[in-house]
Amino acid sequence: MVETKSKGTSQKAVHRAAKAIEQRMQQLHEVKAVQEERPMIFRQPKTLELHNRFPIMADRLTLEVEGNVLLEDVSFQIPLKQKIAITGANGSGKSTLLNHVFHVGDQIIMSPKAKLGYFQQMSYRFTTKETVLQFLKNRSQYEESELRSALHAMQFTGNDLLKKVGTLSGGEAIRLQLCHLFLGQYNILLLDEPTNFLDMHALEALERFIKAYEGTILYVSHDQRFIENTADQQFQITERQLIQVNI
Repeated sequence: MVETKSKGTSQKAVHRAAKAIEQRMQQLHEVKAVQEERPMIFRQPKTLELHNRFPIMADRLTLEVEGNVLLEDVSFQIPLKQKIAITGANGSGKSTLLNHVFHVGDQIIMSPKAKLGYFQQMSYRFTTKETVLQFLKNRSQYEESELRSALHAMQFTGNDLLKKVGTLSGGEAIRLQLCHLFLGQYNILLLDEPTNFLDMHALEALERFIKAYEGTILYVSHDQRFIENTADQQFQITERQLIQVNI
């Protein structure tokens, strides 16, 4: 009887050890899968293709807010499919310029086929009752697997996809808004300080998004490292002028 009990105990121990090894291998596989991010691909439909060499231009633009002249007699051209960073001191007019471009204000010349997506600071409130995944599905022509891949890159995994967008925290809402812009029906993106409130993983994902995006991007940022990693050109607002500077 003692020998039988010992044998049974030994078999249970072997079983537990095998089970532990199996679980460990599964965990390692899951970690590896998380680390191996799928490359981002943002396709431009034929209907959204732009052929203007410079889809956004300004001709002798002067920007003034409450009597304060921010830009004076400024002209510029934004090249097709380029990523352009706008920098400058606080209050110099960066966000005002981006907003003026979005609304195609005075002295802005915009390609007739331009479809602009606009990310504004602190404008991340959602009022719909959709889930995170439904929200993107209803606003994109990408396959669900591609939507999930982009969401995963922005740290939406598992049950996060089932969250109601109205319940998202500020950081989550910003990440979803960025996914929406890159996966939406746009060919030009205007991003006002998109790196604010992003942790390192989301920041790296945004860098990959920008590099992979086939359209034109004009963005405002104070983060020089981010600019060096993503921008083709950098313009700085200084003394009411928009000057190209070396990255």
